[in-house]
Amino acid sequence: MHNTVGLFIIYNHRYDKNIEKIEQLYKKSFSHIFHIMPFYDGDKENVLPVYASSYQFSSYIPQAMEQLKLKNISFDHYFFLADDMILNPKVTENTYKDLFKISLEDSFISEFVEFTKFNFYTWHGKEALTYKIKATGAEIDSFIPNKEEALLRFKNYGINFKNWKWYHFIPPIKVGIRPIIRLTSIWVNAFFRKGNLKLKYPLVGAFSDIVIISSKHMKTFSQYCGAFAADGLFVEYALPTSLLLTTNRIITLKNLEFEMGALWGKEMMQLNKYDQNLNNLLNNFPSQYLFVHPVKLSKWNYNG
Repeated sequence: MHNTVGLFIIYNHRYDKNIEKIEQLYKKSFSHIFHIMPFYDGDKENVLPVYASSYQFSSYIPQAMEQLKLKNISFDHYFFLADDMILNPKVTENTYKDLFKISLEDSFISEFVEFTKFNFYTWHGKEALTYKIKATGAEIDSFIPNKEEALLRFKNYGINFKNWKWYHFIPPIKVGIRPIIRLTSIWVNAFFRKGNLKLKYPLVGAFSDIVIISSKHMKTFSQYCGAFAADGLFVEYALPTSLLLTTNRIITLKNLEFEMGALWGKEMMQLNKYDQNLNNLLNNFPSQYLFVHPVKLSKWNYNG
């Protein structure tokens, strides 16, 4: 059975209670809703169980796609959304192509972030620094593009791939003890490698809680996601790198009229006016945002 678009909700952790609430949220907007949930052992047919750490949730995608294949279900676009993200109500199965300016050949991710622009005190910088594509036990180098091919793809997308310099690892004055520990670990690792801060394989980062993948590229994208996950690569490197290596045209937020709705720290105070009521949020959704994140559904009320 082939359809236009499927909405796939990705859960970092198993939380069955959110299934019904999420279906109520999106059932009027999307006809085909699936839940990708780690270690699920229930009997709901549209919940796809997966088995991996949330740090490598890129591996959830190939596991879920294999289950869809067994069910003989396919889509023109596969729309992946985190379970703690509320999508702008304007986005539906009938409007998403126009709102995302997306064709059958196109995919979407919110952004690409070059390595030299990362905040390594919050990103998993050590994992990237120590990543080896020829890691023992997961010999993925036979079907992942080699370094030269990957660099060419980066160049085609206008992404400037540079290795890190020492000044990329200086944190702001107030970052807390945990980021300092992370940075210290990176520096110690570099010292024992004789100051080597070079990546062994080109990687790109991105906020990866919302992506749309064209069916034209789903097979290869899924394969790369699984391969990088098997190599232990952190998902917010693995997923965007897989997408960049796979597709011919990628839409990002810079092509759209929406803004990123990821709210952290003091920015989360914007949500206080909704009194933790999803009806209030949906009825008065900030129109400039494509989504609002994070919204912990267990703490919000909803009358669908």
